[in-house]
Amino acid sequence: MSLRRSVSDRGNPVNIAWTFLYQRDCFVALITGLLAMTIIIMTSTPKQTVQAWKKISEEPYKIDFIKISRTKFELPNGEIIDRDILATKATVCTLPITKDNKVILAKQFRPGPNKILTELPGGYLEKKDTPEQSARRELLEETGYDGDMRFVQKSWASGSAKRIKYHFVAVNCEKVQKQNLDKHEYIDVVEMPLDEFKKHLESGELTDSETGYRGLLFLNLI
Repeated sequence: MSLRRSVSDRGNPVNIAWTFLYQRDCFVALITGLLAMTIIIMTSTPKQTVQAWKKISEEPYKIDFIKISRTKFELPNGEIIDRDILATKATVCTLPITKDNKVILAKQFRPGPNKILTELPGGYLEKKDTPEQSARRELLEETGYDGDMRFVQKSWASGSAKRIKYHFVAVNCEKVQKQNLDKHEYIDVVEMPLDEFKKHLESGELTDSETGYRGLLFLNLI
């Protein structure tokens, strides 16, 4: 008797309706909970683990013409360490291009790699100059060329240096004077076709490749 009642109860339309509504509500609650968890995960800010080091002291010194700062830091864990940081002047570098799409380069011996390199003209930013003035002066002195100078961008030279590097392009370049080299500078000027310069850039033999790539991107040439 009880078995027949149980079977008949399960077939009752009212019971079926209540069961359907209960299962629907459970499904809706489950989906709502999953959506809420997804939103929380996507919008939550991850815990920051990188912290700035606390600078305690600086002691500048020089090796030849290179300025270095022996800097003492306190790490986030409380440990005290020393780091040598290059404190040389800012530098400028230019990608100079002639009207017929040739890149002006300075070919010279470099003692670091101990070989002759073909490079973009550039040098240190002098205190009396703006970055553009220094870039133009270096271009004139090393190559004898001048052109329409345009500022591209500035960037950090290294994670271990205070030095900033200013990148320029000079278009419509033409020779306007003789080279005016320093006492210990020996530079041959090279006019390199643009396609050949791109290969030179990819070769890894250009010390100022960052200026080369930034300049070509700025001029929409790559």
